[in-house]
Amino acid sequence: MRLKLLATLGTILCTIGAAGAEASDSLLVPMPDVNQLEGGDNGRMDCGPAAAADYLIWLRDNGYPTLVPGTAHDAIVEMERVLKADSTGTGVLNFSRGLTAYLAEKGYAIREISCTGWRKGADGTAPQLDVLKKTLQRGGGVFLNFGWYKKEPGDKYVRFGGHWVCLAGFGLNANGDKDLDSLILHDPSPRCGSQPRNEYIKLAKLNRGTIITNKNNVVLPAADYCEVATGWTIPRAAEVAILDSAVCITPARK
Repeated sequence: MRLKLLATLGTILCTIGAAGAEASDSLLVPMPDVNQLEGGDNGRMDCGPAAAADYLIWLRDNGYPTLVPGTAHDAIVEMERVLKADSTGTGVLNFSRGLTAYLAEKGYAIREISCTGWRKGADGTAPQLDVLKKTLQRGGGVFLNFGWYKKEPGDKYVRFGGHWVCLAGFGLNANGDKDLDSLILHDPSPRCGSQPRNEYIKLAKLNRGTIITNKNNVVLPAADYCEVATGWTIPRAAEVAILDSAVCITPARK
């Protein structure tokens, strides 16, 4: 079972620019690493509910006692309802709206929220590393939506699917050494094993090209978005993984 505190570190390095390096100190939040197959009706499409459960279970145990039920199974089932997840997955708009409404339903106001990226419900700007770090520093939750892509001639990135993960920290590498550009990631997919495991991946900024979405074939510039360069277990069918959107939400205490 993946629902237990972390004992090791995982890393994401994203060369988004100087602003990312300015948010420097290291941090590891001891969130659980929930497997998306541990509960719910949608199985392999429950990455969104599982990523949300990682943060909310930790939040419940750290000063927000009225949040999700105790088990990973029950938390995923609850998040399916809240995020309107179904057999097609969880959209960014439903994720951000649902989580905001759920926290309010449980009696917690929202201190800060941002939803960046190109996905529906986001603001159209590429996710910035400094914002992700600052959110985590303030006790907020950071949820990353990656797209799976095929690459075609002419720097065309054709999207065919996607995946939610939860951010758990930054500033440390896989050996526990300081790395001011690193982030620590939890992936709920069974691709990453049945036991809790951190993913050590590096991201590289795209400077050119176009993204072609898997809905309505909308075309948009790829510049300023980040692709996974090394280290992550992504689907075999995917040639490229791009950070499409990020939802950052910080609740206020009562």
